[in-house]
Amino acid sequence: MGSRRAAIDVVAFCDELDQLIGPIVAEVMISQCRFRMGKQDAARLCNEKSQATVREIVDLLVESERLSGIGSTRVTVPENPEQPVEIEVSTPCVTKTSGAAKFFIFGYWSGALSVLMKREMKTANVIYDEQADMVRCQIVPR
Repeated sequence: MGSRRAAIDVVAFCDELDQLIGPIVAEVMISQCRFRMGKQDAARLCNEKSQATVREIVDLLVESERLSGIGSTRVTVPENPEQPVEIEVSTPCVTKTSGAAKFFIFGYWSGALSVLMKREMKTANVIYDEQADMVRCQIVPR
């Protein structure tokens, strides 16, 4: 999956975008970009591993995020598809819950889960737990 990966200072990148174009526009821009990347990665994995379960694809995506330095990700996909998917990222590369940083991690997962759940998903309830050094969110149907 490393075709689009590059070593950058994600915090500085997100902060710069927030300053250049404003935090609301930066949120939208990063959300759309990362959403598309998540969709592409999930679709490619589903195509390459057509017999894989959703959990197996999620596990591959989690490992890719870990290797790329995003953080240590845990994804809880409920059996009931109407319930939100819970995502926790320990030692995340970004910790802000607004501006570009808000969607740098979770925009990707919204896109990937849209493919895997076979319906459009969106990011909701982003929080940062400073004591645990963890960002959390829910991915819910759009």
